[in-house]
Amino acid sequence: MPRHRPLPTYRAAYQEEQLRRRRAGRLGVAIMLVVLAAITLPELLATPTYSARLPAATENQPATILPDGSQAALEQGTVLDVEYYKHRREVTMEDGAAEFRIAKDANRAFVAKAFIVAARTEDGASFGMRRAGSAVRVEVRSGTVEVSEGRRGMRRSVMVYAGQGVQTKPEGGLTRVFLLEQ
Repeated sequence: MPRHRPLPTYRAAYQEEQLRRRRAGRLGVAIMLVVLAAITLPELLATPTYSARLPAATENQPATILPDGSQAALEQGTVLDVEYYKHRREVTMEDGAAEFRIAKDANRAFVAKAFIVAARTEDGASFGMRRAGSAVRVEVRSGTVEVSEGRRGMRRSVMVYAGQGVQTKPEGGLTRVFLLEQ
């Protein structure tokens, strides 16, 4: 006579179901992490296709023409780090001021960074950026610039159009957009 396996008790069946669900949940999380890594890691680990440090500007120095045709006019004493990647162009300014005339490139946004402020444009805008310590001011002469402030995950941004400006507040965050004096 064949021996039958006894039917599992309710408790054992419940525990098996919980174990199965936990395994499925862990598998789902693992798959999400792999997909997220596949999407973000190439951009994070990207090596610049062009990299340069523009030396401190001297008095009456003409605007520097960057490899893509964009121009950066630096105020005396301002140092600019320039890095171009496959999908973006970045410049980082420590202290000082610069006026940018951006060459339009639909495939690569231009991002100017100063402290925790980033000014991003894709439409060939012209704008100025000034940094003194943690205070940053962005003034847009033409085009549209998205200005964001804060660290990853806590970024706040605002669109600034020609003839407008925005700056950081002492307590953090950005002021309301204001009109530039003509």
